Amino acid sequence: MSLTFKKTTDRKYWAIRKSWLQSLRRPYFLTFLLIVVTASVGVAQQDNGQRPLLRVRLEPQATVMVGQPVKLTVEILVPTWFTRAPEFPQLEIPGALAILPDERPVNLSERIDGATWSGMSRSYLIYPQEPHVYTLPPAEVVLTYALKGAKPSPPTKLALPPRNFEARIPAEAAGLDYFIATTELRLEQKFDRRLADLKVGDSIGRTITITAAKTFAMFLPALQFEPTKGLAGLAIYPQPPQVVDERVGRGEFKAGRRVESVTYYIQQEGYYQLPEISISWWDLETSKMRTSMLATLEFHADPNPDYRSELPPELQVETEEEVAEIGKSPLDVVKEWAIPVLVALALLVWGLKFRRRFVARIHVWREQARNRNANSEAAFFERFRQACMDNDPVAALRHLMFWLDRVQSENDAATIERFVNDSEDEELRLQVEYLENLLFAEKSGQQQKDWSGRNLYSKAARARRQMRKGKKRSEARIKNSLPLLNPSARRGNL
Repeated sequence: MSLTFKKTTDRKYWAIRKSWLQSLRRPYFLTFLLIVVTASVGVAQQDNGQRPLLRVRLEPQATVMVGQPVKLTVEILVPTWFTRAPEFPQLEIPGALAILPDERPVNLSERIDGATWSGMSRSYLIYPQEPHVYTLPPAEVVLTYALKGAKPSPPTKLALPPRNFEARIPAEAAGLDYFIATTELRLEQKFDRRLADLKVGDSIGRTITITAAKTFAMFLPALQFEPTKGLAGLAIYPQPPQVVDERVGRGEFKAGRRVESVTYYIQQEGYYQLPEISISWWDLETSKMRTSMLATLEFHADPNPDYRSELPPELQVETEEEVAEIGKSPLDVVKEWAIPVLVALALLVWGLKFRRRFVARIHVWREQARNRNANSEAAFFERFRQACMDNDPVAALRHLMFWLDRVQSENDAATIERFVNDSEDEELRLQVEYLENLLFAEKSGQQQKDWSGRNLYSKAARARRQMRKGKKRSEARIKNSLPLLNPSARRGNL
């Protein structure tokens, strides 16, 4: 029995195997297998050959001067498109200042292996502050781009390759405390008054402006206004400098400007000499050291008999009242101030006692005034105007009726028909009829779209003005027709 079961199992196994081998020879199975293999190879090729690219470029590539900007351009390319803006890193370079300007990135498009790649480019400005060889620090650009089926890729990090550049200073500037490399540097000054007819006690305001092309203002040197020989009679008061970067067009950097202000206060008569001010800088166009200078200034201060360098303290003269105050005893002082203090306390207690009543009365008055304003004729008409401006026909009709109820007479209630008849305005009649047909007629959907509440409001406002004028004239006639209070006395005087 066991042998029979084994033979049966073997026959089933060989039958299944034969059926499976025959299915492999069928055309549709071979086609499916070929598609799977081809797709796998394509995906592998896409992963291996279509990774994002990163390129960097330094300008200039040769040696630069200290303070001269080095432009680092970073370009990234992807085979499809960016699903979000790439994140560019902040560079930390010891001995240099790296700035990523607030300029818009430059979009790129490039053909690579017959396919169109999308890209983006941004530029850093690196200002070396010391003379040596610099190396770009490790940094990464983080980006996401579209994969097959427009699915966003995971965050992809591309590392910046190490690049070197050298900064130096010329031998002519080796002894300077600072170094400026630019194409133009200007020194300008102005005074708030002429340096003539001066005398002791006068003050002189001086403003000096330093402007350097393509150089940030933070790199311009500070001016020193320390007292020197021959300025012993001048008090010098420098003010905090103003540092401004000039830009033109779409934020393009033009120049840096530093403004220094100082005030000289003349304390003694005599001749004074303000020393020259000079700034040395390296001319990038001629490769030579240049110096911008403000010449020495001289002026004379005449004596001033009315001038006092320090005001003497005023002589304190004691009056009779002050002498009497000194002789008072503490008990006399208490008796003198007791009555005013008690009166003040009494007024305070009285104010606290009646404060709550006054506050409650003020709240009542305020609430009554608010209710009067909310229920006034003008407030009802304003609600009607707002409904018309909102193009709400239902609300417009409702608030029109509320307003008419507010202005109704004591004996005869006001209606829309009476309001229209009294106005004698045919245009108002047409607007009211159009509104009633819009709300109560069948199939008024298209009419509601064409209805304009502004037209109804303008006609109703005109009728309201006429109605108020007529009411004022009527009140005036009634006032003039009233009988005299004392007609007999009136006739007697006649």
